[in-house]
Amino acid sequence: MNDTFWSLPPPPPSPPSTRIFPRQADKNVVTFICFNARSLKDRKKTADVLSLLTAHDADVCAINETWLSPDVHNYEVLPRDYVVLRKDRLGGRRPAGGVAIAIRPHLQPKRLQQLEGQAEILWAQIKANSLRFLVGSAYRRPNADIGYNAALLESLELAAAEQHNYDGCFLMGDFNLSVSWLLEPPRAHAAPADDFLSAFTTMALKQHIKSPTRTTENSENILDLFLSDVPELVAAANVVCGISDHDALSVTLSSAELPPDWKTAAVTPIFKDGEKSNMQNYRAISITYLVGKTLERIVRDRTVEYLEKEEVIPSCQHGFREKRSCTTLLTGTIDNWTAALDEASGTHIHAVFLDWSKAFDKVSHPRLLSKLQYYGIKGQLLKWYESFLVGRTQFVKFGGESSEPCEVATGVVQESVLGPLLFNIFVADLPEMVTNSTPVQYADDATIY
Repeated sequence: MNDTFWSLPPPPPSPPSTRIFPRQADKNVVTFICFNARSLKDRKKTADVLSLLTAHDADVCAINETWLSPDVHNYEVLPRDYVVLRKDRLGGRRPAGGVAIAIRPHLQPKRLQQLEGQAEILWAQIKANSLRFLVGSAYRRPNADIGYNAALLESLELAAAEQHNYDGCFLMGDFNLSVSWLLEPPRAHAAPADDFLSAFTTMALKQHIKSPTRTTENSENILDLFLSDVPELVAAANVVCGISDHDALSVTLSSAELPPDWKTAAVTPIFKDGEKSNMQNYRAISITYLVGKTLERIVRDRTVEYLEKEEVIPSCQHGFREKRSCTTLLTGTIDNWTAALDEASGTHIHAVFLDWSKAFDKVSHPRLLSKLQYYGIKGQLLKWYESFLVGRTQFVKFGGESSEPCEVATGVVQESVLGPLLFNIFVADLPEMVTNSTPVQYADDATIY
């Protein structure tokens, strides 16, 4: 099975985002991303953010309109290898607004709540190359009222009073201002844009984005801004096409490496019946990263296509296969037994029923990888499967609390997309060990007669 067999199709177009400081070999370069999510609760938007962070190796990501609420944990919407600062919009009849900044730990982020007030804005301090910078992420909703604008302007005033304590100030966000930014100086077309231009001037902030960040059939506007008072430190400021989840998937396929978050499972106990105090009456459900499952489906479909073509999975296996089920297993087995009883040679059927305890959890990773290679899965795909299996972690989530993660040294995740297929591959050679009898299988259940 060669590597081109499982490559991805061309990606669809995606919306734009703002990128600052393109990553270079210089470790002192810091990459900023500004992204309007319009709900991080939307899994597609979560995938977009992850893709942007992955594709551009972003150090700082300012996110507007997060639409989050306090019951949503940071790890559910953003990678664990970022320090996430959030300011959710509380109240209201429906989710809206909210800002967040995701910052790499090596920049030593520190939130400065005293500069924020009631405004929809976050301020943080970061350190890079022995320099201290003030970083802000703001959102101004369209048609904001006087009080909303006043709170945002007050926060800018508080930040201006602290600028002298820093080596530079960077402000990002979706301000929804009617301003001609390509003019020098920029020109405001409607209130309160003039008030914000005055505040930016007071802070000596220069707006770096020169291309439209919001395009419709009738207009092109620069609404997402990146401003700084140290323009000499800005290597470049570009509007780039938003990176779709396709790009993140392509990166993991080409590198044969999965992000750690994609290999982490949240184990949730689900009550079955009986006494609730007895832990034996709970079934453990593993919840894995949604974007990772998308990639699993792609890999699974290509792998199944190859395995069926090469007839790797024996015909007696009825579990987790297209056009196979418990019904096909029972129908075929009963038909064979009926035919045997009808023959004059015998009146009895002897059968052994096998059920492996914790079968999915006890699969040896080295043996499974050896079998994958034996069946012709090689190259980058084999390396990808190794990355998928090795280094997995899991933690228990129950009653709003989460345990510390622990390593998973064996097994395939049943609730994952690839788990059932990998188990079928692991037991595919079982029928070869059976002589003078007929085996039938349904995943980890087997009957020999």
